[in-house]
Amino acid sequence: MRNRWCRRAAAGIVLALCVPATGTADEPPRSFTIAASGDILIHASVARAAAAYGQGGGYDFTPMLAPTEPWIAEADLAICHLEGALSADDGGLSYYPLFVAPHTVADAIAAAGYDTCSLAGNHALDRGQQGLEQTIELLEARGIAHEGTARTEEERLPGFYRVNGVTVAHLDYTYGLNGLPRPAWYSVNIIDPETILADARWAREQGAAFVVLTIHWGVEYQHAPTAEQEDLAERLLASPDIDLILGSHAHVVQPIGRVNGKVVVYGMGNHLSNQNSIWGPKYHSTEDGLMVQVTVTEQPDGRFAATSVEYTPTWVEMHTYRVLPVAWARAAREGDTALLAASWERTTGYVTMLGTEGLVATPAAWPALLCRGRVAGLVGTAGPDLLIGTPGPDIVTGRGGDDTIHGFDGNDLICGGPGDDTLWGGFASDQLHGGDGDDTLYGSLGHDTLWGEEGRDTLWGETDPDTLYGGDGDDTLWGHEGNDLLVAGSGADRLWGGLGADTLVASSPTDTLSPDRYDRCRIGALVTPCP
Repeated sequence: MRNRWCRRAAAGIVLALCVPATGTADEPPRSFTIAASGDILIHASVARAAAAYGQGGGYDFTPMLAPTEPWIAEADLAICHLEGALSADDGGLSYYPLFVAPHTVADAIAAAGYDTCSLAGNHALDRGQQGLEQTIELLEARGIAHEGTARTEEERLPGFYRVNGVTVAHLDYTYGLNGLPRPAWYSVNIIDPETILADARWAREQGAAFVVLTIHWGVEYQHAPTAEQEDLAERLLASPDIDLILGSHAHVVQPIGRVNGKVVVYGMGNHLSNQNSIWGPKYHSTEDGLMVQVTVTEQPDGRFAATSVEYTPTWVEMHTYRVLPVAWARAAREGDTALLAASWERTTGYVTMLGTEGLVATPAAWPALLCRGRVAGLVGTAGPDLLIGTPGPDIVTGRGGDDTIHGFDGNDLICGGPGDDTLWGGFASDQLHGGDGDDTLYGSLGHDTLWGEEGRDTLWGETDPDTLYGGDGDDTLWGHEGNDLLVAGSGADRLWGGLGADTLVASSPTDTLSPDRYDRCRIGALVTPCP
């Protein structure tokens, strides 16, 4: 979810821009959610796949991150970790040992729904200060903030975000830069406990109610946290000014723990890369990653704390480089079933290796990607979508935005979700649910069932006997051909039976029934003469 981010500034300006009014004793505790994911590292094979997706029009990385968008975009604050630099003109591209990726990586990050990216990492200066600044500018042009790298001394300071009315600060640091010198002391934040604590204290003084630290640390390809990681987590989380640690760098999943009562995610593995177990023992499980979802809740003393931690295992599909949420992919029959099952077992094992209580592995999206309790195989985004089903039976959910969904053939189950949607059932017996918003539903051929649900909806039964339910709002129901059942919901609805012997059911005298001589009419359970 794109949040207003407040740029670093003098203390008084930060307070004026970002700090909301405090709640009263009668108000429920405030809360918000944070989502974060592992390393985005663009190797040559990933770039070649993006070029194929682009079909001669450049590099398109969006299909790779698209399956994760529901988990990312639904969070109140979503944080990515981008390794390397981006090239504004796609010149000077490099994939190992220096990483300089096409500029359209930023498009994919934006489309996935991230609010900000942590950029402090050992590859942050792979194209020098110029590459660092181009990366920042490319992200900013797409409405994405950044932490960990800077063009000025002021920009090095923590960033502030307004999240559900709460001011959240984000700090970001790396262990090193692969021996490359910093062009300026502020270019990249390097791990130093005293500096981190001072920056966190400054953020708290400026009004941050919750402070998130992202950190590039640990040993590559090692699942267990090092003694250095554990000691640093202990020291930093002993401070009242740091509330949550999210780690990266190891390229494999590391555990989630609690230190001094606070959450530390030691490592989230790879989100997108070409690393994979097939390349040898060194790279075992590097195709695995996780998205974490942290719920932060206001406490009785007015402070904010992480009150629940959920995680979603992910797996990078070779050749397509789609990042698949594992449980959803298995339910939707996407990807290799055996490889997905093995990935799930690895990731859940590594995440819980410290025995931390209360961790929840989410089997579906956050919130669940379901249509009437069933896992959807065709999923829209938080924005407007055009979704077309297959010749067979489909389960489709549009999610947010004003969507257009066509089931095509087969007995389809379609949920529009929030927004003003247009749903077409297609050429079989379909079930259509409009959801929130002013929706238009077309049953088309087959014995269809249409639910308008919330909003001012228009339902068309088309041919064959259909069942239409108005739901909440002032709806219009057209039976069209066939012997149809039209049921008004709450609101002032208009029911037109059309051709055939129809049954028109009003919920109250405010409904308008327009029958012909073949139709029957009711008000609730009471049979009444048709007007």
